[in-house]
Amino acid sequence: MINSVKSIIIAASALAMSVFAAMPSSAQEKVVRYEGSVSVGAGYFEYREVGGVLHTSHGIRFNREGVRFLYLGLSLEEQLYLGGRPYIPSYTFLSVHAKTYFPAGARVQATAGLELGAMRLAAGSVMWSPNLTPSIGVEFLTKGKQAVMITARTYINKDSVTGEQPDPGVTLMVGYRF
Repeated sequence: MINSVKSIIIAASALAMSVFAAMPSSAQEKVVRYEGSVSVGAGYFEYREVGGVLHTSHGIRFNREGVRFLYLGLSLEEQLYLGGRPYIPSYTFLSVHAKTYFPAGARVQATAGLELGAMRLAAGSVMWSPNLTPSIGVEFLTKGKQAVMITARTYINKDSVTGEQPDPGVTLMVGYRF
């Protein structure tokens, strides 16, 4: 079940990013602005662990012609495990984050994102741990440029301590974009 959910998230994210890259662009009406978000969620992580997630992302959003959107920024995520390895109760990830937006209605937009990171802080030490995090979601615009977000994500990484590639994790998150 988890592998099929992971495959759907990866495929949808890759398809949406490909569609974005193929869309024509124009130098007219270019808008650049700050965008930030905070999310919380729960999931099934690597090594079959269940836990919670606190995620924040801050960067720049590029808008063109009211149709084409791109966000580039940095993300920080804390994963808190409810079981599993007692010697590492949590991980902190630092990643580069890219996300596209597709209007789906007057106040609704679909999203597809990709985070690429290489640093994991755990138990007071810094480890090299490449990770890839594709995501898909939906945003409901509230007021101005703000929105409530619902996002599904999967994690693909390699453990720098053991050299293993653990089972990918899947999380469901709810957040607020400002």
